[in-house]
Amino acid sequence: MNTAFEAQMKTSFTKVEILYHIHQRQELSQLELQHLLALDGAAVTRHLKRLEQEGLIMRNKKEQDKRVTYICLTEQGVQELEVLMKQREVFQNKLLCDFTDEEIEALTGALQHMSTNVKNM
Repeated sequence: MNTAFEAQMKTSFTKVEILYHIHQRQELSQLELQHLLALDGAAVTRHLKRLEQEGLIMRNKKEQDKRVTYICLTEQGVQELEVLMKQREVFQNKLLCDFTDEEIEALTGALQHMSTNVKNM
């Protein structure tokens, strides 16, 4: 499904996830993002470097603790996320077309159950 998503959206699912999480928190540390995404530090750093080069995020350090890198969206990043979320909604609607409400409920329940199982591994 990720492959279809990325082909339709012309971007990676991880990019959308990263922008979304940063937007939800306004600002978060690189370590917090790493835990939210369940990715290793090197992978997160690579993604963030690319997003910074695209002008979508800014990374900075606070005076209180220079060891922690904080990330926030730029205005361009907010705009990019808005476009990507609209595209995601179109993709999701195509994906779920012709499903009944009951089927969507059952699918949602099954996916939540699987997610819980993965977290407990």
